[in-house]
Amino acid sequence: MQDSNILWYRSYNILNNPEFHELQDFQLYKHFHDAFPGGISAVDRSGTIKFPVIQEPFEPLKLPEYEKMSMTYEDVCLQNAERIMDKAKNDNKKIHIMYSGGIDSSLVVAAFFLACSREDIRDWVVVLLDYRSIIENPEMYNEVLLPYFNCKSSAHFTKYFLRDDVIIVHGECNDQLFGHGLDNVIVMKLGFDFMYEKGTDDNIQKVLEAFSPDGYLEDVHERIVTPLIDNAYDPDLIRSEIRLVFWWMNMTLKFQNVYYRMQQCRTEDSEYKLKNDDTFLSFFTHPSLSLWSMNNTDKFLNKDLKLIGIKWPSKLLIDSILSSRIYLNNKRKVGSLGRLVKGLRGEARIIYEDETVSTEKISPSVWKAFT
Repeated sequence: MQDSNILWYRSYNILNNPEFHELQDFQLYKHFHDAFPGGISAVDRSGTIKFPVIQEPFEPLKLPEYEKMSMTYEDVCLQNAERIMDKAKNDNKKIHIMYSGGIDSSLVVAAFFLACSREDIRDWVVVLLDYRSIIENPEMYNEVLLPYFNCKSSAHFTKYFLRDDVIIVHGECNDQLFGHGLDNVIVMKLGFDFMYEKGTDDNIQKVLEAFSPDGYLEDVHERIVTPLIDNAYDPDLIRSEIRLVFWWMNMTLKFQNVYYRMQQCRTEDSEYKLKNDDTFLSFFTHPSLSLWSMNNTDKFLNKDLKLIGIKWPSKLLIDSILSSRIYLNNKRKVGSLGRLVKGLRGEARIIYEDETVSTEKISPSVWKAFT
């Protein structure tokens, strides 16, 4: 067991390990995972709640202090693409985009295409994809990727984890900016219109019970959900619609888990350590994107199109570089990245702050009570 702080782990290894079951606050931990995905390693990047294993978020992923922002989503994304391109050129490392063909990775490609010169794209950007990526967004492949980008197979993409001359850019965490994932469950269980009901305690409880019909959830509501809302930058805004309550939970609790989960495919004996937020980064974790999200909660989806309208600003930006509106009007959100990495065995059980990984089981000695 290392002294370095843990940044990611598989919570199933705690939930299924009897050694943890009698520890202080284990029941609250279990009830939280009854309602929310059992695999996530929750950490509150707002600093309101300290979870039992990861007490503090990775510094670059901390929630920025709220300030008003007038920039559009397109402006922020293009500025971020320029920032990453400048970093690649200054560090002399080629950008390697993990591309699944889904909304998030298509947005990353569109941002670089609009923000950077054709020469810089040719010289500094590689897109890692497979046949599923092409099938999911054939227009992007035929009209943009094939003519302008260097494309390579994403098979065994973990080999790029061993190289120090690349910057791996992935599209994780855009779901959290838009609150996607939990809203799908709300729609399936309670209907689309329920997302726009007030975020009252009764309605929050209805959603929690929809997530876990057989679970005991009062403690989750009282000790996790309510403090997160009360300590947010604008509690009244967040309680104005039930979808915003669970967007805020997504924004605060899932960011770090989603950022790191691709790294579980690393092997313990890798000679090269990924330098997180340096040679491995998400396009969507720059503070400017979190600030855009906090300032634009009314722009997350096109309500008239219901679930087709999810991540509408992302889809509009992608549509701007395609010749038809097929993608805009028909693309649904699916778990594209999961298909891209399907078949790769997740070696790592723990990722540490010093960027090393471990395949050992997590030890009860790391457990602390909720605070």
